[in-house]
Amino acid sequence: MGNVTIRDVARRADVAISTVSRYLNGGALKADTRAAIEEAIAALGFRRNEVASSMRRGQTRMIGILLCDTIEFFQYTLYQTLEAELWKLGYQCILTTYGNLNVSDKIRTLRQRNVDGLILYYYLPDPAVHDAITEALEDGVPVILLDSDAPDLVTDKVLVDNLNASFRAVEIMIQKGHRDIAVVTGTEKHPVSSERLSGYLECMKAYGLPIQEGYVLYGHFSIADSYNAVSRLMKLPRPPTALFTGSYHMTFGAIMAIREAGFRIPDDISIIGFDNVEVSEAVLHDLTIVEQPVDRIGATAADLMHRRILGENGEKARTIRVPARLVMRNTVARPPKHRENGLF
Repeated sequence: MGNVTIRDVARRADVAISTVSRYLNGGALKADTRAAIEEAIAALGFRRNEVASSMRRGQTRMIGILLCDTIEFFQYTLYQTLEAELWKLGYQCILTTYGNLNVSDKIRTLRQRNVDGLILYYYLPDPAVHDAITEALEDGVPVILLDSDAPDLVTDKVLVDNLNASFRAVEIMIQKGHRDIAVVTGTEKHPVSSERLSGYLECMKAYGLPIQEGYVLYGHFSIADSYNAVSRLMKLPRPPTALFTGSYHMTFGAIMAIREAGFRIPDDISIIGFDNVEVSEAVLHDLTIVEQPVDRIGATAADLMHRRILGENGEKARTIRVPARLVMRNTVARPPKHRENGLF
């Protein structure tokens, strides 16, 4: 058999890579878990790389955090929360951002600082990034992914319950009497965009409502792209009476386009955004929003990381979905009289 890796052992034993690493480093495990790992090691002929293992030093109480950028308000607030929560648990943070840079190199740079764990906000499928994350897991470094399901990576994840939150937002508008409801989502391949779009689509289907042509828009998480898309939307022969937007940048662009087209919120068109409260108040002070639970995301990730480092989380990787909160304000009303019940 060729080079057998810790990943192969974990797969055969049906446990997380970090569990195999804990076994190899003498950590406490349940008897049946230990037996499964030992059986896998024997069956596969796994031989530990003692040189590589010896390079793992003691705990540094440092956690590496990787974000896209800290200019974007959600990520800036997320980092502040992570830093505060990890500090309470006795850890300091090393922050790096990637922007358009090589993400796998950024991950390896953090590892060179001998961090005890990695918390990553990254979503695009990339084999090089996959390999860098897997290398960390194989070396016993806990990894938590934020806002990205990444089903091909068996590691801890803290996610927003985007689908159910979006379903509920659209449902509120339907219950107000709206039938012509449009959506502005991010990009086609972004997992968060896909989940929020799925919530919209599933809700419309559940209520037996058709989706009008041109009502599904991609705003690419951009003010400008959302503005352009909604400008076209409002020029349709049958413009919507309600709009759900998937991020605060896109909400801002949408509101600009709606106002410029001469429509009033909520008299002519209702709107719900997926936003942060503070930012939404700057855009439109009485905007109804699905609130990003950034505090709960940060606190949950910090606690999960701490417990993983202590070996208290068990053997299996965990996926925790944090519920979002619908904040009702004054941008959802009944459709105009001549548009009620889908009339036009």
